[in-house]
Amino acid sequence: MLIEFSDYGIPPSVMQDVFTISSSGMVPIITHPERNQPLLKNPDLVLKLVEQGCLVQITANAVTGAWGSRSRKMVEWLLKREAVHVIASDAHDPVRRKPVLSEARDAVAEIAGAEVAEALVTYNPEAIVEGKHLPYQPLLYR
Repeated sequence: MLIEFSDYGIPPSVMQDVFTISSSGMVPIITHPERNQPLLKNPDLVLKLVEQGCLVQITANAVTGAWGSRSRKMVEWLLKREAVHVIASDAHDPVRRKPVLSEARDAVAEIAGAEVAEALVTYNPEAIVEGKHLPYQPLLYR
C-alpha cells in the first residue's frame, strides 16, 4: 500500500497506523519522503517507519537533483543508511516528469553501487508487483 504523507504534518498515530496496515497483511510503502516537509525536518522518523516494516520509495527526479539540493541530500542520507527499497519515476506527464529511471539508477550506482541501483529500479519493484519478497533487503544503519 502506497502511503503519501501530507506536507502539513504526520499524524501522531502513524506508528499505530503502520502496525495496523502491516497486521492486515499489507506492506506499507512510504512514497517520496525526500520531498515531504515533515519528514525532511525529522528524517529519523523514516528510519523508525522502516523498522516498523515500511518500505521506502524515492523519486528518480529527486535522485538527480530536479527537486533541489535538500531533497537530493535526503536521498543520499537515506541511501547511506540503507533505508531505500525502490526508485520510482513519479511520472505525471511526458515532458516535466518523464518516466525515466536510467539517470537515477546511474546516480544511485555512484552512491550505493551498481547492484543496489539495479535492485532499486528493477528487481525490488518487480517483486512488489508480483507479491514476492524483495531480493534486495537494505540493512538499515542509524
